[in-house]
Formats: sequence, structure tokens, C-alpha cells
Amino acid sequence: MRHHIAEPVVHREHWREPEDDQLRLECGVCGVWGAPENEASSIVALGLHALQHRGQEACGIASIKDERFYTERHQGLVGEAFGGGDLTKRMPGRA
Repeated sequence: MRHHIAEPVVHREHWREPEDDQLRLECGVCGVWGAPENEASSIVALGLHALQHRGQEACGIASIKDERFYTERHQGLVGEAFGGGDLTKRMPGRA
């Protein structure tokens, strides 16, 4: 089975000229719903790693299981913050 990936669309209002090179505050958001049991947090960590080029100051993940939220926030890079193998135990859930 072949999948077609669409060409990226650049909206003019989001385009910046090279001379407009200045600090901007932006972030990336990644969400997962219906992941395999207790795997949502590790999938989101991978997604955040892919979005890391948008900012490296801090990162955070929230998961939910049985109507309870689990949250973690850290300074620095995603791999350093969430690279430990016990993430799915600390943050269970499918979303």
C-alpha cells in the first residue's frame, strides 16, 4: 500500500523574510488519543522530540487514566527530560 504525503502549504501571513530574523515565542503541541494501553506518554514524547526545533527551553507531558491526570514538566531538551525507560509507568494512560 502506498501513501501520498501532501506538499507543505505555506500561508503568506506565516512567512517571514530573512531580514525579519528576531526572537519569537512559539511552541509545538502534540496530542495522542486512543493509544495502546499506557503508551500515550511515550508516543507524545516522540512527537515532542520531532517538534523540538520549535523551542528547547522546556517541555511537558500530561496523560490521563481512570479520570486521573498525570503531569510532568522539565527544563531543557525532550530526550534529557523524558528519556528514562519508566515514562509509561510514571504516566499511564491512552491519552
